[in-house]
Amino acid sequence: MSLANVGRRLSVLAGGQMGELASALGRGSGQTWSSCKASDSASAARTEMLRLMRRAAERFTAAQTEEELYRALLELVREATGAGAGAVHRRDGETLVPSAHYGGGWLRESHEVGDASLPGLATQRHCPIRVVRGGMAQRGWLTSAEDDDSSALSMPVDLDRDRQLIISLLGGGTGLPGTPRGEFTPGDIELVEALAVQMGPHLRRLETERLASVGQLAGSMVHDFKNSVLIIRGAAELCGRVAPETQRFVDLITTESDRMVEMMQELLDFARGNRTLKVQSVSLRRFLAEVAEAHRAVLERAQIELLLDIQAESAAFDPLQVDRALSNLIANARDAMPEGGTLTLRAASDAQFVYLSVQDTGVGMSPEVRKRLFEPFFTEGKVKGTGLGTAIVQRVAEGHGGQVEVLTAEGQGTTMTVCLPLRAN
Repeated sequence: MSLANVGRRLSVLAGGQMGELASALGRGSGQTWSSCKASDSASAARTEMLRLMRRAAERFTAAQTEEELYRALLELVREATGAGAGAVHRRDGETLVPSAHYGGGWLRESHEVGDASLPGLATQRHCPIRVVRGGMAQRGWLTSAEDDDSSALSMPVDLDRDRQLIISLLGGGTGLPGTPRGEFTPGDIELVEALAVQMGPHLRRLETERLASVGQLAGSMVHDFKNSVLIIRGAAELCGRVAPETQRFVDLITTESDRMVEMMQELLDFARGNRTLKVQSVSLRRFLAEVAEAHRAVLERAQIELLLDIQAESAAFDPLQVDRALSNLIANARDAMPEGGTLTLRAASDAQFVYLSVQDTGVGMSPEVRKRLFEPFFTEGKVKGTGLGTAIVQRVAEGHGGQVEVLTAEGQGTTMTVCLPLRAN
């Protein structure tokens, strides 16, 4: 949702649901709907909403880490709704990871999509779930006597294609002094979503800042490394001219030197976020045959059988970047089969997308590894590597307007699929 949409949503809230929002937003200041005239209340509620959004912008801008952002969101949500307790869960695959919480029990625990928890059910249904007072125990979510005397709310919020938060609250207020906690209202749901969406760009800001700092470090290193590698390459070429019988080894040195330069540039491009695409029409049969041939010898030495399964003819993408992405996936698949096995390089398509898959018969991934698969610099069980392999694959796919799909299970192998638009936009 854009900021303009947030503004329109707040405008709707200020008009159509003014009674409940005036009550909700008046909790912090003691103002209630019954304490002022309707016209004055409408103006006061709009003013309170603007103040809340201004405080949100200030808090989100000041946050230096994701944890600080989630805590700020939870505090703002509790302030706006009068909730007595709450939690923010971040969806990671099928797991809901607690990122901020105020309260105990299920609020601070991890959950799974569709499990016997309020966040799990809300995520599975992909809609807000409100529970009235006394309804918690009936559903198996009771963690204390106080919980059963409270209303509850759990709602998923999609920040973008890759990020989903689940916000859960206990004990909404009515805004009337001396009255028990009441139920959460549709106005509360709209306001919570607006706050969460406003936080979204700040998550992306933190990611950009983190990668920029890596880019500065990489930039200072790449220049020195390139000079050293080019000196080695030049010396090898000179040896080839002096002793022609060594040309086979010279070719090997120059090839690997070029690969090292490419790897250093890859690190630099990733950190800086460079995504320049040179899209062209590509014959998938020829392209995948070349990719396979480049890795065949290494795979044979590892006792891995390489199979091709090409069910699509052509597509439009940047062949150099997609080659790099598939090479990273092939390297990962090779590492996952230390005792040998079968690697299948597959291409398929439908009316909109082309699907390039690397399937192995290796050890598969644990749930913990799967959760962190696309995290930059994360490695598991590898001595070599930058930890950027799958992060680069994801960036290449997203740069083309696509995505990466993962199918894996421990002991049953892994299939990584790069999904790209069939035709360039």
